[in-house]
Amino acid sequence: MKRALRALSGAVLAGLAILLLLGLLSLLFIPKNNTARDGILDQKANGILGEPKNTIDVLFVGDSEVLSAFSPLEIWGEYGFTSYDCAMKGHRMPDRYSLLLQATEEQKPKVVVIETHDCYSPFTPGMAFIRSVQDALPVLEYHDRWKSLTFADVTEEPDATWTDDLKGFYLNTDVEPANDEGHMAPTDEVEKLAVMNRWYLKRMIDHCREIGAVPVLVSSPSTYNWNTARHNGIAEFAKGANVEYIDLNVEPTKVDIDWETDTRDGGDHLNLYGAVKVSDWVGEYLSESYGLSDHREDPKFQAWNEALERYEELIDR
Repeated sequence: MKRALRALSGAVLAGLAILLLLGLLSLLFIPKNNTARDGILDQKANGILGEPKNTIDVLFVGDSEVLSAFSPLEIWGEYGFTSYDCAMKGHRMPDRYSLLLQATEEQKPKVVVIETHDCYSPFTPGMAFIRSVQDALPVLEYHDRWKSLTFADVTEEPDATWTDDLKGFYLNTDVEPANDEGHMAPTDEVEKLAVMNRWYLKRMIDHCREIGAVPVLVSSPSTYNWNTARHNGIAEFAKGANVEYIDLNVEPTKVDIDWETDTRDGGDHLNLYGAVKVSDWVGEYLSESYGLSDHREDPKFQAWNEALERYEELIDR
């Protein structure tokens, strides 16, 4: 019995020692700035870390649907509130939740728009576990940085200084028409959320409310990813969670997308022309519904006006 207890105690101590070592290595391996050059993964999504503290009014969270549909500078130019696309291509719910937590360490948005497409993207318990472990011990995600470690990694604290001029938006002017025949045809079918997807979505909503942000579920226009059964599934969830749901694919909140010109890949994602329409609708709605302040004349936000000038030059407006 004593021998078994000694063995158990030894195993526990060894485990604690390993965790302590991984924790210390995480402090060393974590990138010290939010740029690809410094080793950060997905520089564009992490650009929000370089934004001044508590200056973002609205967060758009999700996957590539977010990157393609919501242009923060388009919204800024028309309505004067700040926003950021907190998203990555191929995101799953655990990744989205992780990025939301990271973004709200320094930002306290008034509204968090949760795009609904990846609420239906499958993931395994193993994927969720790995995401949680990597968040707790970043060395497991950034272990490849051993090749580029410098003395600064030992002496410096992490300090994000890079900001993305487009505020996370993916600007694309390619055009590949989509066939929208039968899109959002009426049906009583309900595509319910998987248990784990529902659990993560509820955690995101709870987190928003805990930090004083209003969560809003939004389905961006897509003939490829969205249908009435999914609309019904999210509407059912939203009612139970007492959260607002806006579907931009159906009346009365439908955005007038021209599927001949406003998509870059046959209805999967919007291009710039579609994003301008969505951003204008969403910007006006959020501004009026949530009383978001217009900062365009505020000297503290001059960098946004300068970014807008570069954006308009980029799109040749």
